This record gives sequence, structure tokens and C-alpha cells, in this order.
Amino acid sequence: MKIRVVDLVKKSLIAQGYDGLYSEDGECACETDDLAPCGEMQHDCVAGFKVPCPESCGEHDWHIQHREKVTP
Repeated sequence: MKIRVVDLVKKSLIAQGYDGLYSEDGECACETDDLAPCGEMQHDCVAGFKVPCPESCGEHDWHIQHREKVTP
């Protein structure tokens, strides 16, 4: 049986409670349901949590970041 790297990464992210991957330079982010939509993962991708995007963002509804958003 062949196991794809993207499937191993997805399984590990979900097991550890992460929502996806992001690049710290802000160039890209992806959810576990759609890992590496461009066809590859970069060497600098890190695990993160999905948070709503501020209204000023405009281009998308969410970001993946290092820490979970804390709600009061």
C-alpha cells in the first residue's frame, strides 16, 4: 500500500488539533481538508489554527495562524 505524504501530514495535523498549515511570510495557508491546493507543500509551512479574517482583509474569510483565537 502506498501512503502519500499529504495524507500523513493531514492525519498528524488532525490528531494534534490543528486546522491547517501556513507560511509565516504570509504568502499562503491551507486547511486540512484542502492541503497543498497548489500541488506542493513548502519547506517552511507550519501547523496552525483557523481564525476569522478581519474585515479589512477583504480577499478571504479566514487565516491560519500560530495560536488559537482566544474568545472572552
